[in-house]
Amino acid sequence: MNYIKEKVIIIEKEDLLSFGKEFGKNHQCYLDDYTKEKNYEYPTMKYIAEKGNCVFEVLGPIDSEYYIASYMPKELTDMQLYFLELMRDTIKSAKLIEAKKIVDGGIEYFSEQTNEMTAEDYFYDVILESYFNKKEKTMK
Repeated sequence: MNYIKEKVIIIEKEDLLSFGKEFGKNHQCYLDDYTKEKNYEYPTMKYIAEKGNCVFEVLGPIDSEYYIASYMPKELTDMQLYFLELMRDTIKSAKLIEAKKIVDGGIEYFSEQTNEMTAEDYFYDVILESYFNKKEKTMK
């Protein structure tokens, strides 16, 4: 499954929604629509992530390459992990991925992808791994 042509991908706690093919709509229009549908107060990526959802904005093509900006919730459900694995082709297609993760007391930034590391490696080995490292630390 490759969602690279979508503008906005939202992975809810138990479902996957993909927005972005309607002509004339920008990223914010899709966030507005989603917020109305869920009766949320604010149509921002941060607020939607605070509600437990993963939000991805696909940017591009810029010089024929795609970039992904993401807001990640404080914790991931098993269903979200499953959908994130299904998104591997999309993430693999991106040149660069950056993420902001909701944490106690603020936001953790993930924007240190090096030239030697693909977007896929950075997302799965660094960003997603941060969820598992947290669990290991609390178990000790």
